[in-house]
Amino acid sequence: MFTVNCINITAEGQDWDALYAQASEGRRRRADKFIFPDDRKRCLCAELLMRYCLFNDRGIRFTGEPLLGKYGKPYIQGAEDFFFSASHSGKWVVMAYGSSQVGADVEVIKSGSASIAEGCFTQSEQDYVFADDEGADERFIKLWTLKESYIKYLGTGLSTPLDSFTVYADREPIFTDADEGLVFTNIRLDSEHYLSVCGAGGAAAVDTVTVNGCLGALR
Repeated sequence: MFTVNCINITAEGQDWDALYAQASEGRRRRADKFIFPDDRKRCLCAELLMRYCLFNDRGIRFTGEPLLGKYGKPYIQGAEDFFFSASHSGKWVVMAYGSSQVGADVEVIKSGSASIAEGCFTQSEQDYVFADDEGADERFIKLWTLKESYIKYLGTGLSTPLDSFTVYADREPIFTDADEGLVFTNIRLDSEHYLSVCGAGGAAAVDTVTVNGCLGALR
């Protein structure tokens, strides 16, 4: 089972100066490259959530930066049994974590996004997205997050084409023909965002946390 923690970067009263000050040097360099403030916030919050989740789950205070596996999936040396997956889009930064491999993806629902389904989804998935015109963009984003969560679970990145497997988003429970033993959790975070988590056992809890709350726990 997994826990998912989420930060809403638009919430008021968050101490962004304190977050920047406690970030690793590498993370600050990455954040500084962004032009728009929200991009910098998402970058900094991803590292904060990783540290907070590790401390909350294992009691480990980690101040370095994670290492990257063969396909770029991060892991923490010395805590190889702590698995995590981060994602951010729009107003949300999320992290799923637990004691086995996990993948998470959050996306903004965008008008017209369903138009690319033909180029990246299987025929069965296209049939689901275009079952009718109303709601096609929402069904596309829901399915996109599910498929991305599976690829992030694998940790194989772009080496696994999106149309090489099917996720059955219209079934209960949701499953993929690539590995029917996996469990998908799909949540509408708000009116504009879908969140999906893939792993063994599903998500035990989805909690909203704050920058200030995470910083306070890590002091």
